Amino acid sequence: MDIGAYARIDNLSKILASTGVDIPRLRGLRLMATEEKISEEDIKEMTASADVDAVEDLVRSCPPWSVGSDCYSYCWRTDKNLRRFLVYTKDESGYDRPTAVRWEKIHGKRRKKIKLLTKTQAKRIRKSMDTFNKYAGRKDVLYVHARIGGNNWVFFGGQKVAEYPAFIERVDDWFDSTYCDIYLKVDESIVEQYLKEEKEREKKAEKESTAQFKTTAADES
Repeated sequence: MDIGAYARIDNLSKILASTGVDIPRLRGLRLMATEEKISEEDIKEMTASADVDAVEDLVRSCPPWSVGSDCYSYCWRTDKNLRRFLVYTKDESGYDRPTAVRWEKIHGKRRKKIKLLTKTQAKRIRKSMDTFNKYAGRKDVLYVHARIGGNNWVFFGGQKVAEYPAFIERVDDWFDSTYCDIYLKVDESIVEQYLKEEKEREKKAEKESTAQFKTTAADES
């Protein structure tokens, strides 16, 4: 789930409507004109976490250590079992998060399974980020996040979305394949008008904030 894109749905819904595309299970929008490319360093950090993700998926799978399971266990037993295979570190909020694999505890077939999942995950991350970077900064592209990734593409009418003239391409979300990122062609003039109005709104809000600050300061003095 792309929380940042979800927060922009209301603001960008008119631009989506201008494409004429009906998006089922819409979960977010981004204007690629205002997006920057994901750095290679950030992509490497995402990929580095793939080992930890693979171990967690395999330990939580039903039955444990099965690849491609559709069932996962979230209970105190699997939580305890994960600590046998993962190193946990407290983050800034004091929450324990898995940060590394205890490779000395994992051998044989289990180790091979982790490496297989890691390689697959790295490919997904690279495909997703490269696709995003391809359109970053473009005024004629709208990013759409929807829960129609993977098999959902067929079950919830993804084929119809792909038939629209505005459709460019889509890629499944690398973290949760039930979601996908869709890229749509939009009219640059509509985007430019939106950006102009957005800039004016920001200036107005800044002036109002400054005026409010001056009023408050005057009252306190």
